Amino acid sequence: MDPMMNGNLTWIMWFCAKLLLAFFLGAVLGMERTTKQPIAGVRTHMILAAGSCLISACGADLLHGAVGSGDATRLAGQILAGIGFIGAGVIISRGVGVMTTAATIFFAAGVGIACGLGFHAFAIISTLMIVIGLRLAEHLFPQEELPGKDLKISCPKDKVQQVRQLFPNVRLNSIVKHQDRTEMNMHFADLSWAELDQLVTSVVDNPDIISVQVLSEKGGL
Repeated sequence: MDPMMNGNLTWIMWFCAKLLLAFFLGAVLGMERTTKQPIAGVRTHMILAAGSCLISACGADLLHGAVGSGDATRLAGQILAGIGFIGAGVIISRGVGVMTTAATIFFAAGVGIACGLGFHAFAIISTLMIVIGLRLAEHLFPQEELPGKDLKISCPKDKVQQVRQLFPNVRLNSIVKHQDRTEMNMHFADLSWAELDQLVTSVVDNPDIISVQVLSEKGGL
């Protein structure tokens, strides 16, 4: 076999091994999160970890390979900056209750970077520590949250008072003003899924309401 071809084949196999490890560790993180908050589960964490691994590995190859120039750490920095936007999007979409999930998204990117740069032992050990740590923290420091469910209700900017009067005894967690609408995050305590279906069905046809979104069932995240 051509020595150059043999070298390329070895590099490809080594790269695939890095990518598979990132996929696996991302899946482990995703499975842990799926049991608590399905907004970002196995597939999301797998893609984030594998994508970070791919970019980092390419950066390392630019630095040490045939090109002979480049800076892998700069690419890693850009990855973390981009992941920050994804984490922020998760928090904006579902509220601060998914802060832990946003953090594991950030961590999945770090695991992918470690795999891409060849720090496989660090990636494996840190993933195991995080998964075990999250499980222990759940039992040692249980979150004291009110039972119930959160709804995000969107309405025109000039209809906020009318919509708020529809739910006089419901706690308002947050209110966000957009250019064309206002979004209110409301907490409904002790609400069953059957009651939630009835509530959504009753308000969705209200002309003052644009949309109703079920955010989450309150619990440990």
